[in-house]
Amino acid sequence: MIAYSALAVIILFALAYVLIATDLMADRLVRPNRTYAGFMLLAYSIYRSYRLWVQFKRLKDDEE
Repeated sequence: MIAYSALAVIILFALAYVLIATDLMADRLVRPNRTYAGFMLLAYSIYRSYRLWVQFKRLKDDEE
């Protein structure tokens, strides 16, 4: 479960970077919409990172 969450965080960060910093999807999304979507994905990836950290910490505490 933790591996899936870590993979999801990596993919979300990468997609947010692509939307914010590159012109890869310029033909489908105009710049403001790409930026808003990128920042929403970035915020969600930060949230998922926090949840992953809490889950990992709880798992580590349960082992002790």
